[in-house]
Formats: sequence, C-alpha cells, structure tokens
Amino acid sequence: MNVTGNKAKLFWTGGWDSTFEFCRLSLKPIKVQPVYIIIDRPYHVGEQLEIEAQNKILKLLKERSTTKAEILPLIRIRYNEIHIHKIVNDAFMHYRKTLDSIGWQYLYMGGYAYNNPGMRVMIGDFAHSTGRTMKYIRQGNFKFDDENVGYMIEEGSDPNSYALFGRMYYPIAGFQQDYILQWLKDNPFDDIMKHVWTCFYPIDGKPCGFCQPCRIKIKQHLDFFFTKEALKRGFVYNYLHDKYEFKDPRLDIYYLVWLRNKYNPEYISMNVDGKNVGNAIHYFKWFKSLFTPEYLKNVYEYESFFNELLNSDIEYRNMLDRGQEWGLT
Repeated sequence: MNVTGNKAKLFWTGGWDSTFEFCRLSLKPIKVQPVYIIIDRPYHVGEQLEIEAQNKILKLLKERSTTKAEILPLIRIRYNEIHIHKIVNDAFMHYRKTLDSIGWQYLYMGGYAYNNPGMRVMIGDFAHSTGRTMKYIRQGNFKFDDENVGYMIEEGSDPNSYALFGRMYYPIAGFQQDYILQWLKDNPFDDIMKHVWTCFYPIDGKPCGFCQPCRIKIKQHLDFFFTKEALKRGFVYNYLHDKYEFKDPRLDIYYLVWLRNKYNPEYISMNVDGKNVGNAIHYFKWFKSLFTPEYLKNVYEYESFFNELLNSDIEYRNMLDRGQEWGLT
C-alpha cells in the first residue's frame, strides 16, 4: 500500500526531524503542504527562534536547484482554532491520566489530523524507541508501505491508539538516527539543516543543552548542535536523571531550576493570561512554586555540587561518553 500519493501534508516545526523529512520530500515532483501548530506554551521561550528558522528554511528550499516539489504556503494555525473531536479528546485524556502521560501537542496534532487525515508526523524508531508516544502508537495495528512510511489500520488497533494517532502517517518510524545522518551525508543539505531550531530555553541565541529537545539531541549524539558548555549542561542532567544515587530523588529537577534561574530568569516572570493551552496555567503555577524563596533555598544548597559536576569527569549510562572526544573532561 502506498500512502503517500502526489501530495504530502507535513507537521513541520523547523526542527531536526521534520526538516529532514521536508528535505526528502523536496526532491520529489509532488506538492508539499507544511503545517505548524502554534501552541502558546508558556515555557517555550524559543518559539520566535523556531519561527525565524522556518522562514529561512522555506526560502532556501524554494530557491534550491534540487527542489522538484511545489512547496505550498506554510499554514500556521493556533491550537485554539482546531476543532477537537470528542473521540480524539477522550483518547488523549485516557493517556494523559496514565503515569506515562503525553504532551498536549498530540491532542492538537490528533485533532487536526482527524479533520485533515494523512498528516505526516515525525516520531521515529518504531522498533526500538522507549518513548511514551511510540509506546502508545505500538498499541495500534501498525504497518509500513512500500516507501517505508508507517501507518495504522483501525481493525486490530487499540481504540484509543487509533483515535489519537491513527489518521497520521509516520515517515521516519522505520528509521534510527544513524540512518538520517547517513542520508544527509549522501544528500547534502547542510545549507538547510544548519538553520533548524529545537531549543526551548536559548542562551544568547544558542541551544541551552538542558531542555527536553536539547537532551534528546545530545542522547542521539547530534553534538554539532551545541557549544561545549551546552553539551556539558545536558550531560550533567542525564547523569543526575539516569544514574546518580542520591538522597533526593528529584535532584534533576533541582538542577533544572538552578540552570533556568541562572540563564533564563525571564521564564519565571512570564504572565499567563488564561488563554494558554490545556493545563498550562496549572503547570505554570506549579513551575512558579519551584522558584519560591523556600524552594530556591533548597536548590542553592546544591549549587556547589552542580558546579563541581559541570567541571568534573562523569560516566554516563545508556549513552557514549562524548566528553573526552570533545575535550570536555
């Protein structure tokens, strides 16, 4: 079964995975419709840089001599402009209530895809991923077409999995990051990929290394995204989260609060106007509570420890120690 056809509709953020797929699609004589959902996340202070990256990439892709695709105007739609069907909302809330809850972006992507089936979403490594989202996608009756694009069949799927994820296509589900890197070596798109943006908390206009998108890229060994300082910040977080035995089980949260207070104080002074996504107000109130004088007193008890880690040799679990290679240790 070929699920692609002569038009590809792409959820595109301007990040690494979705821009890789955009580059692949640009080589085909098809129409490509990029779609960007603006979620108004109060914690995403890098959103403007994401939009600037999109503008640069779109211009370059359209001008590129290798581009055979007709790139349609980018659709930017706000989350609250998307009609969410009840079965999509119910499925999302089913997963949201579990211990392994998923992000609100999947409610809006699932809602948009319900009304616009066939959207391509970048979730990779179907066979090996331990991520929460792929865990739930694997509950569906998942297949691959002759172009290795993943899709779901309703019959035999868990109803919640199909309701939320079943109307989307998964073009990189069959790939691991090594394949993507090799493809980009064989099909040089350096002029495009150098402009991608994924960071939530940029520091001086560069990726921070400690937000979730940065930490994922560090674990994938995409080191060229980061300064040495940013890599080290991400390494320390992964160390605290995955390996270090300590009396306080939330030490990784303390570390993030310390970093954000140090590098992104504007984050904790942002206002929430009641129009933000889903549980953002609840989330933001919780996050603000982490910056109370009482909480910060506990955080700063560990300041010397965090500084010591940032200047020491660390062994890492479930990832190669890239420190020596980069001259960090």
